[in-house]
Amino acid sequence: MVTAEPTGRPEGTLYGRLYLVPTLLSATAPEAVLPVGTIETARRLRHFVAETPKAARAFLKAIAHPDPIATLEITPIDPLPFALADAETWLAAGHDVGVVSDAGMPAIADPGSALVARAHQLGVRVVPLTGPSSILLALAASGLDGQRFEFLGYLPAKPAERDRAIRDAVARVRTTGATQLFIETPYRHVQMLASLCELLPGDLVLAAAQDITGEAEAVLAKPRAAWTADDRARFAEKRPTIFLIGRAQNLPTAPR
Repeated sequence: MVTAEPTGRPEGTLYGRLYLVPTLLSATAPEAVLPVGTIETARRLRHFVAETPKAARAFLKAIAHPDPIATLEITPIDPLPFALADAETWLAAGHDVGVVSDAGMPAIADPGSALVARAHQLGVRVVPLTGPSSILLALAASGLDGQRFEFLGYLPAKPAERDRAIRDAVARVRTTGATQLFIETPYRHVQMLASLCELLPGDLVLAAAQDITGEAEAVLAKPRAAWTADDRARFAEKRPTIFLIGRAQNLPTAPR
């Protein structure tokens, strides 16, 4: 490992910071969803660990990084041992390092948590930058309980196991009241929605949030019994989708 020894600091101390850089969720202008401070910080970084380097280069180009993209140091997070080694070397040399996923916030339903854990082991400061998280945006837009919720990641791909996972999620809603969130790949989400409409009790709310922050953004939340064929057709496009199930809120009657 290369170590830096700036004047007045002990040898072996790691001086760089690890920045968690949120990226775009859809084909949107960066300034429409990212704060100025996040964009400016990402523009000054020259060392990155990325879920997919090609996607990272596209993002850096979109935010108009001032340096030629080919001159930036970008290492893939997989295989992880090499990513950790590169990050440690850069941090020890005094460089700030950015972690970027293909979409949204790194380390939240995306790779990056291992880098954050290693940074804490080494005493490196971790700086999360502000930006979009599809999970939180979908939860906020659903009208479901945002005080208690569980994120289940991807449910199993095999139909029998997927249906079992859905029933388990329903049981958790019934026993704990916690909203259940999960994601599905764009090429399987139509089948997921069909299973949800078949298996969920009619009184539970089913919500779907698709293409969050994008031009085709769609969010629908209502009791499963109220979902129609037209509703399901709204989510037939192969776009990133988050599903949520939970209890309907008891709303007070509006004064007349």
